[in-house]
Amino acid sequence: MTSPDTSSPPPADPPGPPDQPPAAATRTMADVLKPLLESGFLVATVVAMIWIAGWSYADRFFAEFGLNLSAMDGLAQESILAYAVWVFRDGWQILLLCGLIVALIAASFLILWRPTAMFRLGLALMLVMLAAGGITGAARLGADRAIKQVHWLVDKGYQNFPRVVLSLKKDSAAAELLGEKATSTCLRKLFMDRKALYVYPGYESQKGKPPDVYILPLQDVQGIKVINSTVALCTP
Repeated sequence: MTSPDTSSPPPADPPGPPDQPPAAATRTMADVLKPLLESGFLVATVVAMIWIAGWSYADRFFAEFGLNLSAMDGLAQESILAYAVWVFRDGWQILLLCGLIVALIAASFLILWRPTAMFRLGLALMLVMLAAGGITGAARLGADRAIKQVHWLVDKGYQNFPRVVLSLKKDSAAAELLGEKATSTCLRKLFMDRKALYVYPGYESQKGKPPDVYILPLQDVQGIKVINSTVALCTP
């Protein structure tokens, strides 16, 4: 009769460490903020392009009249945006702006998702160059548009500005400068800021060349009347 095996079983292997989930990739604050910074860079670049285009248009437009934009007071931001609309109103210019925006977005996404450091650095440099080129191009585009606009106004005799009659303070410098021209219905309003009124006499004899602009302090102007007239220019 065989006796039962009373030997003890071999000791079991000690339990190993519990399964650990794979270590998550360490994300620094720079990694978290990078998409936000890059998206802000894109927005800032596009806004800068639009603003620079409008400002460049205004600067060149008034320079054609012999006026310094930096010396004028009160050019509203809304006016700069309106000038930017003039700059980008042609179809090819809108397509050019959209193409540059798409290129900036594509370069940003490649920088975010491409792991190679050198590749990222190269795309980052390209992104900066695209942004600088876009801003420079917008400035050039605005100036060119203003020059073309002024040349068109010269050909038309500057008839597109409103005809005005001015009521000036007696014995003021403005009244002495304009004389009877103030009430002749031949003056046209070019621009008005918070300190001065810019007018010019619209005569046929000045057609085809930049007009003489009078800068009148608003403190000398008591009233401005806009004349709705179909007459193009005064004679002579």
